[in-house]
Amino acid sequence: MWWVIIQPVPELRNFDYILRAAYIFFASLALFPIGFYFIIVQEALFPMYMVVSGNIIPPLTPIYDQQLAGGLLKVIQMFTYAYALLFIMFSWGKQEQTMEGQSGEDHIRYVRGIVVHLNKDNEKGN
Repeated sequence: MWWVIIQPVPELRNFDYILRAAYIFFASLALFPIGFYFIIVQEALFPMYMVVSGNIIPPLTPIYDQQLAGGLLKVIQMFTYAYALLFIMFSWGKQEQTMEGQSGEDHIRYVRGIVVHLNKDNEKGN
């Protein structure tokens, strides 16, 4: 899942920043109900765990331990996705700032093998 965000493979480097940000957003929405389910449920979901519950932290019942795990899951998920989204946005801003003042592909036309760089006045037809 994180390969789309950090893009360690050259084949994945063609994703735009807006697509990567949307991917992070929708991935966080997909995991959203899981943590709340663990917090809200009032019965132990893992019966095998009930045998060893309370050995590490005695005051925690299996249900409280499950709810604590759901809360920690949501907090960690929220911070990691927020950090990844901020990282993508800052990288995008840095790239846009370095391209400031340069002509991009939108301002280049090829006419009979000659490269023509257009300014904004030429694009409007003036």
